[in-house]
Parts: sequence; structure tokens; C-alpha cells
Amino acid sequence: MTTMRRVSGAGLESWLCLPYLLCLWRLVVLHRSFTPLGSCSSFDWSMNGVAFTTSSSRIDIQALSASVVRVRMVSLDEESPRLPRSFAVVDPGWPKPAVAQEDSPDYARLSTPNIAVEVHKHPLRVSFLRPDGTLVAADSPARGMGWTERGAGCYKTFAPSDHFYGFGERAGLLDKHGAAMTLWNTDVNPHTSGTDSLYASIPFFISFSGESAYGIYMDTAARSTFNMGKPEFMPWTSDFDLRPLPYPETSPGEYWFGTDGRCLDYYFFAGPGIPDVVRAYSDLTGRMQLPPLWALGYHQCRFSYCPESQVLEVAQAMRKADIPCDAIYLDIDYMDGFRVFTFNPRHFPDPARLISSLSRDGFKVVTIVDPGVKTDSRYRIYRQGQRKRVFIRRPDGRVYKGRVWPGIVAYPDFTQPVSRTWWADNHAVLFDAGVRGIWNDMNEPSNFATTTGTLDETAIHGEPGEEVEHAYVHNAYGNLMSQATGEAFARLLPGVRPFVITRAGCGGIQRHACVWTGDNSSWWEHLLMAIPMCCNMSLSGVSFVGADVGGFMDNAHPELVTRWTQFGSFVPLFRSHSMIRSTPHEPYALGEPYTSICRDFIKLRYRLLPYLYTLMRQCSHDGTPVMRPMVYDFPDDPATHAMYDQ
Repeated sequence: MTTMRRVSGAGLESWLCLPYLLCLWRLVVLHRSFTPLGSCSSFDWSMNGVAFTTSSSRIDIQALSASVVRVRMVSLDEESPRLPRSFAVVDPGWPKPAVAQEDSPDYARLSTPNIAVEVHKHPLRVSFLRPDGTLVAADSPARGMGWTERGAGCYKTFAPSDHFYGFGERAGLLDKHGAAMTLWNTDVNPHTSGTDSLYASIPFFISFSGESAYGIYMDTAARSTFNMGKPEFMPWTSDFDLRPLPYPETSPGEYWFGTDGRCLDYYFFAGPGIPDVVRAYSDLTGRMQLPPLWALGYHQCRFSYCPESQVLEVAQAMRKADIPCDAIYLDIDYMDGFRVFTFNPRHFPDPARLISSLSRDGFKVVTIVDPGVKTDSRYRIYRQGQRKRVFIRRPDGRVYKGRVWPGIVAYPDFTQPVSRTWWADNHAVLFDAGVRGIWNDMNEPSNFATTTGTLDETAIHGEPGEEVEHAYVHNAYGNLMSQATGEAFARLLPGVRPFVITRAGCGGIQRHACVWTGDNSSWWEHLLMAIPMCCNMSLSGVSFVGADVGGFMDNAHPELVTRWTQFGSFVPLFRSHSMIRSTPHEPYALGEPYTSICRDFIKLRYRLLPYLYTLMRQCSHDGTPVMRPMVYDFPDDPATHAMYDQ
């Protein structure tokens, strides 16, 4: 028999009111933390732009080309922390556009042949329009640009049917409509479709209405947040989470993007097509280098092939099984106590002889390189770094120390040219042994000694007098490390096309390295998720991208490895990788019929290499993605707009 309990009036009122009070509290607290721009107090025209001043800010708007506009808002507060230069933007070489200027008491208008920027003065709000007057994008009338407790950001309007692509390395579906995200490079495993921050953060997105597209790139290496219309807090649900959200909430019809620091610097790409946006973004942040042909072949990796006899066994088994393979990777166990730029004298007593033997059999060797330098006074690399003062420092001037595989480590400060040169020169021990590819890992950077898994945000980069906190450099650390690796190839192996693979990066990483999607898992869900992840990375400028075939974490069934190999044969970066003590992923070890199926698809990959290399050449020339979602080529078909599995 069911017993019903009568709820008193007071109790019922309390129960009903509590969720709404919580909702009100959350909205008031969060919305109070955003201060929108007020009215324009003065403005000045320039040849291709206009600058506005409000009581708190200066806003510069420049037409960089006929289709690209830069909007930069800076605080007038002289106490603001120092921010670094751009780590992503290069000189795109665009011709100066023809610009028409119009002024009225209510607005100022800046027009090029392809886009018009209309700035309403009271309060200051920015809109972008096509030459025919069609609205492309506009600041939210209620909020627009402004300041938060941590930094700056912007609310813009959007339609319910709009789609959002890009954002770099993101789990989940292709279309990020309704998603809220934090971009902060993080060493995280395992991850799922709901995981927020991953290894590579690119604050660039494409908005597609179904008819036309535009793009926005927010130039920052700091923590950035996006809320692309995630539904507001719903008081009728039973899940109450009173923790502060990492991103501001939005009202219906609004989206948000913002970053830490007292500057908002974004580039608006007018499109009108998705390819137009991607090419313009690639112009701004640079092209990929054409890789060596062998880098597009099949790569075999594992944590770890050790000792050297095991490396030779893998190479011989590949050839005996008639499975094409161009590269074998050495994970951290090749090092002497995980000290970077060393070989373990017991397990790899003669690395030059080993690599020469592999080279004669058609294999290139790629070695892992981590940024953490073991703090060992007997260790040459650490002594050099101390003497040259190339390490990141604490606010009190002492070397900042963390903990990763070697134990206690110091981290190179790659923002300094002297640090990058020092790091580049130390690759000689690897290149002299015959290594021809470098695998940059743990470069978010990872730190086992903190609850955040990375460096303290107050750690100091830069030369004396130009110090910048790590908070504003963090997402660029992987770029700068890979830039140093590129300098190593240029200095030590001139004339050799570099192959650099990195786990972490931000905007512009395509200039320095290819990217794999980090420590995925041997799950069918991760095989499916690799498609939209790689496609969004491609739309974000990183065409040379791939996911570890078979999944890195956990044990993989041979069928999963086989299906992943089939998929991987059509992906730009084709690398199999697996965790220590996991079941083998090597194609020859899977058993039949799996080995034969893998062999057939790996051979198919090699038959397709002329086409793939041609696409890579095109990408290096004009930024056209190699792997792209269906909506890129078929925008007129509504079925492609949210399609994530092709």
C-alpha cells in the first residue's frame, strides 16, 4: 500500500522557491561579473580603420583586407598585467583594402568591397554586414563587448539554425551549437565525449547559417571560454551545481567568447563560404610546411619498444608479414632515466648502429622529446640550462620546478630566443645518431606535482623587464617548443624536411608540427569521435592530424584495431600507438583475418600516396584542408550541416 505524505503550505512554498532562488543567485552573480562597454566618448579615423574611446577602454577596428577585420579592445587601466606578443599571427601579405568611411551622430561605418563594420556609439556595439546590407554578425544589444573579473569577452547574437565548427581539438560532435567550452591545454586521460579541455586549444570558430559563413579568431594564448548557446540554468531540474561556471551564461539567441587578461583581440573573417573563412584564417596564422613523403606512410609506435632488440623484432616482423611501414617510434624508455637528449646505455648501447640498420630496411626513427629537464647537477643538459638561465622562473626569481617522468624537473622558457636556440642545438645527439623525426609530448606542459596538472599560472616567462605570467603563455607552450624543434632541423639538418609531431598547441601550430589527438582509449566510441575531432582540427588550420590507431589506453580487440586501421588509412597522420602492457596493436600480431585486412588497407594507403601528397601540397600553398567534413564541400545539402560520422 502506498502512503502519501501531505506537504504543508510552508514546506511546499520552500520546496518550490529554492530552485528559483538558486537560479536567481546564479544569474545575478554571473551577470554582475560582466561589465559591458558604455558609450563612446571620442573616436579617430585612420587610413583603414577607426579607434574609439570609452570611460574604461580603447577599441581599435582595422580592415586588414577586403574580407578580414581586426577588433581590439584594451583596458585603460595602467595596472593591468603585461601580455605577450602574438604567438600565432604572421604577416599574411594582404594588399591594403579600399576603405570607405561614414560618420553620423549614432554610428560610424567602415566599408570594404566585401564587408561593412557598423559601430553604434551609444552604447558601443559592433555589427558586420554584407555589401547588400545583410547582417552577418552583431554584438548583443544588451551586452556586446566588455570586461569580466578575469579578463575580457564579447556577446554576439545568433540564430537557432546556426552551426559552429572549429575550436581546435574538442571531444564530442562536429557542430558545437549549444556547447560551452574552456580552452586550456590539459594533460587528461582518459577523456570522453563530455571532457572539456584537451591537449590543443585553438580559439577559432566558423559560424554557418546554412547559406553563408563567417569566422572569428581570438588571438590569445591564455585561458579562453566559449558558450555557443548552452541552455541556461534550469531550476526545474534536480541537478544543482553551485560551483562557479568556467564560462559566462548566455541568454537565448546569444553566444559568448572571451579570454583572461585585459585585452580582447579578435579577427573577423567575412567568408562568405566556409572555404573562404578557412583560407583567410590560414593566411593569418601561416601555412603548414610540406612534410617528407615518408611522414605520410604508416607509423608504428608503442609505449615502449625497449630494449633495441625489440625494436629490431618489430621491424623484421613488419617486413616478414609484407606490411608497409615507414617509421618506428621510440617512447621514453630509450632515454637514460628519462633524461631528455640521452640514450639508455644498457638498452640502447649503440643507437647509431641500430638506426642505421633500420634505415637500410626502409625505416625512419622518431624519438619522443619531453620538455621537463631533470634537476640533476651531474646532468649536462640541466647544468647548461642553469648557466644560460633558460628555465621558467618563480615570481621570486628561482627556477620553477615540477614533477614528471624523470622526477623533479625544470621547464625551458621557450618564449626566449636564447632558450629555443639552446634547445635546438641539443638535438644534435639525436640527429647524429640518425633520428629523423621528433615527437614532442607532455608539452601542455604537464606537471604531476599540481592539482591542475600543469604549471602555476604565476610562473614567470620572458627576459628581465619583459616578464609575463604563465597564465598568458600557457596554450602557446607547445607551439614554442615545436618552433624550437623546427629550428633544430634548420640548424642541424639543413635541406632535410622536418617531421615534428606534437601533442599540445594553439593557433598557428600548423607552421611547426603535425598534431595527434593525445591519449585516446581503445573504445569504439573513440574511433567514432576521431572523425569530428580530426575534422574540427582541420577546419582550425591543422590539416596534418590524426588519432592513435587502435586507441592508446586499455586493451583493444583485434576487430577494433582492424576497423581503426581501415579508417586511419584515409587520415593524414597514420600512426598506431598503444599503452605499456596493453595487448599488441601491431598488424602482424592480430591474427587472421585481421592481419590480412590491415595489410590490404595499409597497402591501399601507399597506393593513394600520390593523391594525398598532392592534397598536402595544396594545403601548404593555400590552406585547403586535407581531411574535411561533408559540409565543407556540400554546404547546400542540409543533411551535411551537423554530419559528424563522414
